[in-house]
Amino acid sequence: MSTQVATAPSTPLNCSTVENQSINTSRMLAVDQVFRAGSGHYGFPLGAGSIVHTLFAKHLMFNPGDPTWINRDRFILSAGHGSAMLYSMLHLAGYDLSISDLKDFRQWGSKTPGHPERDDTPGVEVTTGPLGQGFANAVGIAIAEEYLRSLAGSDTINHRTWVLVSDGDLMEGIAYEAAAIAGKLELGKLCVIYDDNDVVIDSRASETMDSEGIVGMFRALDWEVLEVTDGMDIQALDLAMVQASQQVNRPTMIRVKTVIGAGSPLSDNKSSHSGAPSQQDLEATRAALELQEFKPFEVPEPVADYWIQVRARLQQNYDRWQRKAKTSPGKQVLDSLAQAGTTALAALAQLPLPSSNEATRTSSGTILDAIYKDVPFLIGGAADLAGATFARFTDSAVFGSETRSGQNIRFGVREHAMTAIANGITLHSELRGFGSTFLMFATYAANSLRMAALQSCGSIHVFSHDSVLLGEDGPTHQPVEVLSFLRSIPKMQVLRPADFYETKEAWALAITEAQRPTCIVLSRSVLPQLDRTSQIGSASQGAFLLKVVDNPEVVLIASGSETHLALEAAERMSDHRIAVVSVLDTERFASLPSSEFQKFAPEGTPRVIIEASHPMSWYRILRPSDRFVGVSEFGASAPEQVIAQEFGLTSENICKVATEVITSFATSMVE
Repeated sequence: MSTQVATAPSTPLNCSTVENQSINTSRMLAVDQVFRAGSGHYGFPLGAGSIVHTLFAKHLMFNPGDPTWINRDRFILSAGHGSAMLYSMLHLAGYDLSISDLKDFRQWGSKTPGHPERDDTPGVEVTTGPLGQGFANAVGIAIAEEYLRSLAGSDTINHRTWVLVSDGDLMEGIAYEAAAIAGKLELGKLCVIYDDNDVVIDSRASETMDSEGIVGMFRALDWEVLEVTDGMDIQALDLAMVQASQQVNRPTMIRVKTVIGAGSPLSDNKSSHSGAPSQQDLEATRAALELQEFKPFEVPEPVADYWIQVRARLQQNYDRWQRKAKTSPGKQVLDSLAQAGTTALAALAQLPLPSSNEATRTSSGTILDAIYKDVPFLIGGAADLAGATFARFTDSAVFGSETRSGQNIRFGVREHAMTAIANGITLHSELRGFGSTFLMFATYAANSLRMAALQSCGSIHVFSHDSVLLGEDGPTHQPVEVLSFLRSIPKMQVLRPADFYETKEAWALAITEAQRPTCIVLSRSVLPQLDRTSQIGSASQGAFLLKVVDNPEVVLIASGSETHLALEAAERMSDHRIAVVSVLDTERFASLPSSEFQKFAPEGTPRVIIEASHPMSWYRILRPSDRFVGVSEFGASAPEQVIAQEFGLTSENICKVATEVITSFATSMVE
C-alpha cells in the first residue's frame, strides 16, 4: 500500500477539542479493529466517523443500559460494511461492548462480526450487509413507530429512525422501492443520511451513478433533501440533523459529501474501501488523527469522560419517560399488544370449519377477517395483490398519512421492499409485519426473506398461486422451484396447508413462532375440506395421518393442493391397504424422532410422495425405492385440467404409480 501524505481533511472542524479527540478516537478504533483482524473496511469509518459521532452525541435518544427500550431512536447502518465504525461508537456510548470485543472483530463467536448482526451486538437494530436492506428495514421501523404512536399516544411512543447509507445502498433497486413508499406515506420521523464519497469497489461511484440525480429522485419522491458539503464540519452536520428532526410531514435525506479514508495515506482512494491497512499506513493514520501518543485500542481519558456526560443526559431523558410510562394508558396498550397472541390463538381455535370447497387463499382471508380484532399486532398487506392473496383485514383501514392506525398497507408492486419493510415492522418491538404476493414472486424478495431468517425475525409472508395448476397464466407465473428454495433457508418456517383446517393451523403456528419468519403457501385452486374424523398427528409434528390402515402396502404422502388427490387415489384403490399423510411442514415432519415418524410411514413400507413442485426439498424423506409425483420442469399455458393431466397430477396417475410401487415391492420381497 502507498504511504503518500494524505491531502484530504483528516480531522473534524467546528467542534470542541474533546469532541475532535472523541471523533478521531472512534475513527482510529475502527481502523485498529480492521488492522488486527486483517480484513474489513476502514475507509468508510474514517470518512463517516464525524457523522456517526454527531448523531450519537447530540441527537439520538437511547439508553445503553436498556438497549431494547421501546421508545429509543433507531439507528440503522445500512452500509453494513462500516461495522467497525458502529462498534467503536457503541463502545464509547456505553453499550455492553468492551475493548476486548473490539479486538475480536470478525472472529468466531464474537460480538463484533464482519457486518452488524442483530442479537449478536447490543445496540445493533437490524442485521445489515446486503446493500439496501437496512434502508428498507428502516422504512418498516418508521411505519411501526407511526402505527404504535397512533395506538399508545405520543407520550409513550415518539422517536425517530435514522439510517446511514452509502453510494452502493442507493444503487440497489430496493432502496427506491422503499423510498417511494416512505415518501407516499409521509414518514416524517425517518431520516436517511447519504455518505456521498464517490467511491465503490471497482471505480468511482460517479461512473455508474449520478449523485445529483439521486438527490433529484428523492425530491421527486417527496422527500426533504438537505446537503452538507463537508462531512468533517460538525456544526453543519448538527444543523442539518436539527432540521431533519423538525420535519414531520416528509422523510428527510441528508446528503453529506465525505472523503473515504480521510486521514489515511489512501484518502479518497478505492483501495481504502476494503482490506486492512499496512503497518506504515496504520501509524501514518494515527499521526494524522493526532493520536500517536496512544496505544492501539486506547481511549483517552477526556474522551471517556465526555461520553459519561452524554450518558448522564440521556439517562435523564430515559428516567422522565419511565416515570410517565408507568401510569400512561399507552403502557397498557403496549402490554395488551404483547399478550394479544394468546387471545388470537384462542379465537383461531374457535373458528368453525366450512362445509363447502374453497381455495386455501380464501380460507386464509376468512381466517384473518374472523380474528381481525384479536390481532392488533399484525400490520401489512400485499404487493398490489390483496384482492388475489386475501392477505388483508376487510374491516380495518389502510395505513396512510391520514390514518396511522390502519392495519392494511398498500405496498404497490414492490415485492422486495415489501418483504424488507415487513421485517422492519417486526423488528421494531411488539408488532408482526406481513406481506403477500404470488409464490412465483417470492424470488423477487429472496434476499429479504433470507435476511428475515438470518436475524430470527418473525415476519409473516403469505404466498398464493402455489403451483403449475394456475393453468393459463403460464410458466412465468407457475412456481416449480420456489418451494425448494424457501424450504432450504435455515430457520424459515414453510407451511403449505391442504384445506381450511390446516390453513387455520398454519396461522396458529405463524402467530406462535416469533423467533423465525413464516411462509404460508396457499392455493388458487378450489380444494375440498378433508375428512379428519380419524386423523392422527398435529401441526406441531408437521403432518397428519388422514387415512389410517393396518400394515399399509404403500403410504401416499402429499402436501397442500395435492393432498385431496392422494385421498381420492386411496379410495380408488380400496382393494389395497393405502395410508395417506398430509404434510403441512416438511421440516417438522422430517425432523420427527424415528419412533414418531414410523406412525406416519412405517419402516420398510414403500411410499409415493405427491407435490406439484420440484422434489429437491423432500431429500430428507425420499428413499431410492420411493416414487415422486411432481414437477421438475417449467409449466405451460393451458387450462388447469390439461396441466394436471400432462404433469400426472391426477388421482388416476397416482393410482398407476402406487400400483407400480406395490408390485415392485412385492417382487423384491419374493426375490
